[in-house]
Amino acid sequence: MANSGAMDQNKFQALVERHQTWAIQKPVVSSDKGVVTAHHPAAAAIGADVLAKGGNAMDAAIATSFAITVLEPWMSGIGGGGFMTVYSASEKRVRTFHFNMRSPKAMNPEDYELDESRIGGDLFAWPSVKGDINVNGWKSIGVPGHLAGIEMAHRRFATMPWADLIAPAIDLAERGLPVSWHTTLRISAAMSQLVADPTAASIYLPNGYPPVPQPGQKMPYLNLDKLAETFRTLARDGVGTFYDGAMARSIADDVAQAGGDLALDDLQSYRAEERDPLTFGYAGKTIHTVDGLSAGPSLCDTMGRLAPMHGGVDGPTPEDVANWAVALREAYKVRFETLGDVDDSADPSCTTNLVASDSEGNLVVITQTLLSLFGAKVVLPSSGILMNNGLMWFDPRPGRPNSMAPDKRPLSNMAPSIVTGDDGKPLVGLGASGGRRIYPALMQLMSYMLDFGYDLEKAFHAPRIDVCGGDYVGVNPRFSGEVFAALEKVLPVLRQEHVVVPGGYAIPSAIQLNAASTGQITSTGAADPFTPLSTAIAP
Repeated sequence: MANSGAMDQNKFQALVERHQTWAIQKPVVSSDKGVVTAHHPAAAAIGADVLAKGGNAMDAAIATSFAITVLEPWMSGIGGGGFMTVYSASEKRVRTFHFNMRSPKAMNPEDYELDESRIGGDLFAWPSVKGDINVNGWKSIGVPGHLAGIEMAHRRFATMPWADLIAPAIDLAERGLPVSWHTTLRISAAMSQLVADPTAASIYLPNGYPPVPQPGQKMPYLNLDKLAETFRTLARDGVGTFYDGAMARSIADDVAQAGGDLALDDLQSYRAEERDPLTFGYAGKTIHTVDGLSAGPSLCDTMGRLAPMHGGVDGPTPEDVANWAVALREAYKVRFETLGDVDDSADPSCTTNLVASDSEGNLVVITQTLLSLFGAKVVLPSSGILMNNGLMWFDPRPGRPNSMAPDKRPLSNMAPSIVTGDDGKPLVGLGASGGRRIYPALMQLMSYMLDFGYDLEKAFHAPRIDVCGGDYVGVNPRFSGEVFAALEKVLPVLRQEHVVVPGGYAIPSAIQLNAASTGQITSTGAADPFTPLSTAIAP
């Protein structure tokens, strides 16, 4: 017989949710000298310092990109890849750079035997791979494109020397990885996989356990000496050594000795690409995003499906929010059926986004990743580089749009974007981390701003829903009961609190530009209020 004194489960859950709901406010930052946003304040400060020294937005973005790979190694790094969207004030146009991972030429899909006894995750019906070798370890590594893309963008738009932009990352790596509570949290989440690689374990699990800062004591640091030496080599010799030099041979040797497929030829043949953006109109403005095997086409598809917004006194009506959900649901059906995708729900997504602007009106949005938390969970013993697990992005079943194959780019979820006005000048640049949740967040932020006139600060603090291909809509409890009722008519509803862990929503960052009649440009930067370390900093 059930205990008659036990609290009703629904009541218990409601109490837990209500007491997790924090009133969080993270102010925006404005400046006429530019702004940098990043997931770590020290990385953003490094970019802002570059602006103060006369660098442009690209210089600041590159310095921030390198710095964040040291400060947040679980999110991105030179062993990964990404995308970039740029507005050039001198060229008066938007460009994109594609430098995502690709599969090694020697990878054999038959090595990734399906495990019919296990389902890959809660959103898809396909099976897992035996031993999860497409998710963790040396067989999950894709060809890294990060350095190729950053170097190409540097040649096109930067003004400061390459070595000067890497120098702050060298200093950070020489000091080591700071052990904060957030470091402890991230390492603990990946401990069961990190322990399998001796080099990764030696760095991130000193004494066999995640490091923990102690109250009243100086912050400890984890040793990154080999990574520091790698950055020094890149500063001195350039990116060529990574793809076709001594460092490339070292990378290939380390992977081969561990049983992976990434080879010297893969590095030598890798090429980043500069492309025209995918451009489409919305609410009288123009949105520019990345095309191809990204989330850009799905962002375009979703916004093209949005029914006319009604708007209430305080913003979107319940029917407007339901329209968001329906548009996302239908666009995700197309994405899965025609583009392919992977389920990254079983392994936390590991991506970061940064945005930089300057006084001239240049704007840079970079989304970079190792894919999963700590990528493949392996570190190259010779160079200290944490490697990606890019092969997880492929569908392990044959005959699908995104099936595994050698020398192939997978479909990713990144979509760094820039919105321009009638005069072609940028209004806002934004991007996000968070796997499949990225473009639903970007769509809602754009709708808040373009449909309902929210400024950046108000948009970033507004609640969001999440529809990312599943059979439900995640709904922030801050929405009204009327919104819940409208959403229940189109999808099953899951109350989903916006908290640090588990992350049920994407982590966006953005910069809005406003030009005065005098020609002076004011940048306003916003970082995700619910991500403790994310911030916007001005010079």
